[in-house]
Amino acid sequence: MKKRILGLTVAALFCLGQAAFAQEVVVEGNGSDEASAVRDASRNAVEQVLGAQIRSTTQVNSNVVTKDQIDTSSQGYVNHIDILERSTSGGVVHVRARVDVETDPAARQLNKLMRHPTVGILPFQNKGIVSKEWNREDMNQVTGFVQNYIQDLPFNPLERENMKALDDEAALRTSGRVDTVSDIQTGRMRGAQYLLLGSIMGVTARRSETSVAGAGTKRYQVTAMVSMRLVDTETSEVVLASVGRGVSKNTVARAPLNLIRIGTAELEGEQVLAALEAAVRDAMTGPRGLKARLDAKKQGK
Repeated sequence: MKKRILGLTVAALFCLGQAAFAQEVVVEGNGSDEASAVRDASRNAVEQVLGAQIRSTTQVNSNVVTKDQIDTSSQGYVNHIDILERSTSGGVVHVRARVDVETDPAARQLNKLMRHPTVGILPFQNKGIVSKEWNREDMNQVTGFVQNYIQDLPFNPLERENMKALDDEAALRTSGRVDTVSDIQTGRMRGAQYLLLGSIMGVTARRSETSVAGAGTKRYQVTAMVSMRLVDTETSEVVLASVGRGVSKNTVARAPLNLIRIGTAELEGEQVLAALEAAVRDAMTGPRGLKARLDAKKQGK
């Protein structure tokens, strides 16, 4: 009886002149159980297609291969394996299988992205607001916006305890800036397949003609710009990136509270946060956001 095992990820050394497309081969594999026999077959398939010697490790759950990772410097992907024949002799399991080997690294990355990978969210970075009234608590709220909207993407947020470890690592830095290399290492150790990094790129204010009643402070339209990057913790590659824009108009006829001075403008803190939330939403789920870019990758655009 045929059995299909989906989603075996492999990595392999590429040879000069090889074509970047899927190839189907029929191979044999041997092992002490079915899982190891399938691993041997997948290794033989990749060697046959790519002409490379590779190393592999397998995770097995109830005699089912759940992950087969072959560690080398370049990436490939086994789309599926059909087991055509299975036999046992002298305690050795033998399988004959039809294996579809994808030699394009982009296909492997896309498959990984679409399998609900675990994503760690780093604290948002401030590169665009220069104001003594803008503080860490405000930045934490912006990070919270990311945590809210990530539910709209096919990702699994890192567990709370491990997410806190990422936050603590960032908090220990006196500079307050992201150390990408260190964060990638910490994220990988904590089980994150990807890290989501975000930055405030700028906040600007345009004054309207009407004054807010009560305090004489002018109304402003606030525009915020943010950037976001999704980084693979295995390869340190930026696999998705986007920029978001958000606008907030102050239409409340009352004296503003919690003023934040940006340049010559005195802005209400809630209005600035509203513009930033809109920018984060745009960067994640907008027409040019991370979700849209992921969908475009799926469609090969």
